Amino acid sequence: MRSAIILAGGNSTRFGSDKALYELNGKIMIRHVAQKLTETSDKIIAVAKDEAQGEIIMAKVPEIDEITYDPIKNYGPVAGIFAGLKTINKGKAIVSGCDMPYIKPELTNYLYNKTENYDAAVIKNKKGYIEFLPTAIKIKPGRKATKHALKQGDRRILNILNRLKVNYIPINKIEKIDPELKTFQDINKIKDINQPTC
Repeated sequence: MRSAIILAGGNSTRFGSDKALYELNGKIMIRHVAQKLTETSDKIIAVAKDEAQGEIIMAKVPEIDEITYDPIKNYGPVAGIFAGLKTINKGKAIVSGCDMPYIKPELTNYLYNKTENYDAAVIKNKKGYIEFLPTAIKIKPGRKATKHALKQGDRRILNILNRLKVNYIPINKIEKIDPELKTFQDINKIKDINQPTC
């Protein structure tokens, strides 16, 4: 089974408002992400920061099958990933941010396939650093690694990956699928939405 987890629990401090709920071309941003992910995923889960946000998402994003919540407020993506993985029984999942409206279905399909014989498929940029979102992760090992991190009070994504067998994919292979790397366009401020990818 292929699932998708959309992380929507961030504070969006630099953005100035809730990024997940920001309206872009007549739809809130998280819906753009969900619609792209439905092309390659059987189930879509959103991890919201609270019930108020979750209710709006469920009302405005029919593509989302289930809402869950960050188990520890303001803990960061590790808690959100664990919350999402807890709702899935088997298979693998794509983990995406709510601020990735340009995510390519061809890329998510590629990442799903690259988990064969691995626990996760993670992209590295040209400097060798991890581009964690989007990533593909198998449910059981991913849940175990994130649960361990929460118990240890560890917020670092890298330490989760160190507990997994990871297929690291160089960005030049991703450029064949997404030549302009639009998937990774940073949306930290409202003005970034219409900016070209560097």
